[in-house]
Amino acid sequence: MNEIDYFRSQNTWMTEQVDVLIEPGVFVDSLRDLVSAYSVFPVVLHTDDHERKLPSQVFDRVCGLMPTMLPTAYPIFCLTSTELITRLRGTRSSEWRDVIREHTRISEQTILFVNLRRRQHIRTWDEIFLAEEVGKLSILRTMLQDATIHLLPRAPRAEVRTIVTSPSPRRVVTVSCPPNACDIMVARAELVNAVPQELLARWSKIIVHVGPRHQHERPDGPLTFIDSRAVPFTTYNTWMDDIEAFATRQAQ
Repeated sequence: MNEIDYFRSQNTWMTEQVDVLIEPGVFVDSLRDLVSAYSVFPVVLHTDDHERKLPSQVFDRVCGLMPTMLPTAYPIFCLTSTELITRLRGTRSSEWRDVIREHTRISEQTILFVNLRRRQHIRTWDEIFLAEEVGKLSILRTMLQDATIHLLPRAPRAEVRTIVTSPSPRRVVTVSCPPNACDIMVARAELVNAVPQELLARWSKIIVHVGPRHQHERPDGPLTFIDSRAVPFTTYNTWMDDIEAFATRQAQ
């Protein structure tokens, strides 16, 4: 998901008359409350400085007399009419003021310089990714509730830990690590990245990986991958304790 796709997913109210221009690495969530009060859709620009609300006539004068007084040298985010965004995309970055100035002379749109970071509307990719991973925890909850859970360490002679999440378990679930076949597999990301998915699928269809997975290199196919930080895990070496703690929380 790129920056524009993410913004559109958070702002489903957007119509064909509204578009957005976003610099790489900037992920912005819903701005509906910010723009809903305007009968004429404004020009929303991000600033890391103090916020400003400028009528088009004032913006025109500032650009002509004191352009350096504007709250930003170059906006990393711009939300406004599709017509203006189209013009900005075809313009050199140094000319953004002139393009907006010329357009708003006619449209009379209000120009809003908004500190999206201070308003906590800007997210990092890591925050977005972890939110998606947390959403996958429902799969683990469903499997681990009302279950007898066997935690199988990799070493064949190591002690197997068994926990029960209800007085009358309805299923048996095994959690282990490679190369043991199991219902839920815990593995280091380096192994998950290196092993063909056909082999991973023989071990388990649900894989909790410790460390970043190179998910962009190949589709998930029939497998479900969950980042261990969503559970959360302390370390790979403590996965049995962490799975037990997660299952116990769900049973309470």
